[in-house]
Amino acid sequence: MNEKRRYIRVKPKPEEPVEIQLVGSNFIDILNAKDISEGGVGIIVDHDFEGCDIGGLIDIIITLPKKKTFKVKGRIIHKHITDSHFFGVEFINISEEARSMIKEYVQKRLEEAKEIK
Repeated sequence: MNEKRRYIRVKPKPEEPVEIQLVGSNFIDILNAKDISEGGVGIIVDHDFEGCDIGGLIDIIITLPKKKTFKVKGRIIHKHITDSHFFGVEFINISEEARSMIKEYVQKRLEEAKEIK
């Protein structure tokens, strides 16, 4: 398999969502992550954001299940408008503490997936 991604992505459990607060130049919204990795987050919204352009910078406040909230800066690297609006956001300027929390979360979800099999 030719995987282009640098980091492993995981999907949050529906009963334990990863809350994402997006703050851009023309919008603010509270959503749930579709998937998350050390390098970024995928977000589905049910509407279009004005000012949400490829390459645009946004502030992201992330709340992982049962963890403290933290803030990172992100860059919109792609968006798809099909049945829903999907945004791929790459983390930039992420602290080591935040990266460590995400890495721990990803590892936990991977272990949970193994237990199901």
